[in-house]
Amino acid sequence: LVSKYGKSNVQAYCVREMINIGFCKAFKDYKAMNYLFKEYAILAKAEHPAATSITRFKPLMEATLNEFNRLENEDNKRR
Repeated sequence: LVSKYGKSNVQAYCVREMINIGFCKAFKDYKAMNYLFKEYAILAKAEHPAATSITRFKPLMEATLNEFNRLENEDNKRR
């Protein structure tokens, strides 16, 4: 992400938070982490202010993870 969008759009502390969310809240689910990283890439590409703000980034990624879990649950119910 840093090589693609630059250090000004992707901060190390945000990446650490993303890993922390993936480890603690996504329970190391690769599918969930791929979803979160894709969303983070969208934020970085759009130069969204939350992409570089730890106070705005963590709640946004937690909400994104909740959205992913909701979508996964709906998908599993259809099967």
